[in-house]
Amino acid sequence: MRYLLPLNYFSDLGIFQKPEKYSWKFPYLFAGFVFLVMVGTVAYAEFGHEVMPHNSIKDCKKQFTDAPNQEAGYQFCECIHTTGNDLDTCLETYEEVKMSLNLNITTMKTSIFLLLWLPFMGLGQDVNQETQNELKALNERLFKEYTLNKNTKPLEECATEGFVLIAGNGMLETKDQAINGVDNVNVSEIKVQVDKVILSGNTGIVIGVLDMKGTIMGRPVPGKIRFSSTFLKFEDRWRLVTRTMTMMRRLE
Repeated sequence: MRYLLPLNYFSDLGIFQKPEKYSWKFPYLFAGFVFLVMVGTVAYAEFGHEVMPHNSIKDCKKQFTDAPNQEAGYQFCECIHTTGNDLDTCLETYEEVKMSLNLNITTMKTSIFLLLWLPFMGLGQDVNQETQNELKALNERLFKEYTLNKNTKPLEECATEGFVLIAGNGMLETKDQAINGVDNVNVSEIKVQVDKVILSGNTGIVIGVLDMKGTIMGRPVPGKIRFSSTFLKFEDRWRLVTRTMTMMRRLE
């Protein structure tokens, strides 16, 4: 510096003097710190988030393959890459679907337990008749509005985001698939017969038989259909979380 600056006087403080011996301590520490920052940045980008949108829907779905929240993850990827929603909206939807799916698993386990053990425990005698009637009416309204009037709004409002329908052919349908399938249903008459209502805390299961006249996907309705609708109560409101439909065979 003393040779570059137009100065005639230089300090003897030794600031710009060449050291007698160089130390590699600082370069090693600096290089190590930079390396750790790089590794930490890459590790956080790869493992620091539960979900990542990635650059393509294929790469996005790959992170959820065979994962516990696969269905919620696939919907997140569709939300980002197909629908084109912003990240915050899709993350909120992912969390809602994940919670609802986890709730569905718990609900289905509870339903199986109730169906197996309640007949032997004699608990059905103490159920609230008013709640039973409320669930019967809600269940019948959902069926009739959907099949007769092709009105999907009650189902949209009542079904949770993680709603799952087990159709008569054994296929699983999401809420959106069930709503979009209304165009394949042409029913002129429907009778909803409720055989039993099971209540346990905030869980309600309505079991019965549907007797319809009309067509589904262009084919005549194949006789009677056994249904089981599972409801959960959220903030004093019953929400439909799962429904199963089983074709009833005639005994010959």
